[in-house]
Amino acid sequence: MKSDLSVQNEILEELKSDTEVAHEHIEVSAKHGIVTLNGYVPTFAEKRIVARKAHRIAGVVGIIDEIKVGGPFDKKHTDEEMENFVSAALLSDVRVPADRIKIKVNDGIVTLTGKVEWTFQKDAAHSVIAPLAGVLGIEDKIEIAQPVRAQA
Repeated sequence: MKSDLSVQNEILEELKSDTEVAHEHIEVSAKHGIVTLNGYVPTFAEKRIVARKAHRIAGVVGIIDEIKVGGPFDKKHTDEEMENFVSAALLSDVRVPADRIKIKVNDGIVTLTGKVEWTFQKDAAHSVIAPLAGVLGIEDKIEIAQPVRAQA
């Protein structure tokens, strides 16, 4: 079994080698294979990337994700401003049927409701929203419509 220090160092090296992640403000500690991630990243998308990368390292048995999105000096947006940003982002992506998705923002947490035809549409909504500045999390309540099946 790998030592905690070895696991910690491998995660840090993995993060340093990734150009998608602002790793400068991330701290990693490990104890008995349980990794704790602390610090700040600019977007919710980066927060998800860091956790995925850490979990892929051999010897990691669990993740405690304490990473915060943004930073202590980020400009805060109102929930109404965030709803407008999210709505515009969804409208800009042809994969997302924006007319079928309702948005509610509460303290930076985006809640999505509605019904779409395909899973890829639901996934596209996530990929569009996650990188937006100010999005601290996504609560997904989007339903997938049941496909119509022909009878034989």
